[in-house]
Amino acid sequence: MTAMTTLHDNAPQTSQMPRFVDGMVNIQELILTIAESAINEIMDA
Repeated sequence: MTAMTTLHDNAPQTSQMPRFVDGMVNIQELILTIAESAINEIMDA
């Protein structure tokens, strides 16, 4: 359960979400950022 809390804490906040020029959220970049955080947490464990 701790890892999920940590991942949630590392997830980008609304203001930090990757966005396109038109303001839409860049889902591909967001998923990449979350996956990178998850992998880093797994490697640290």
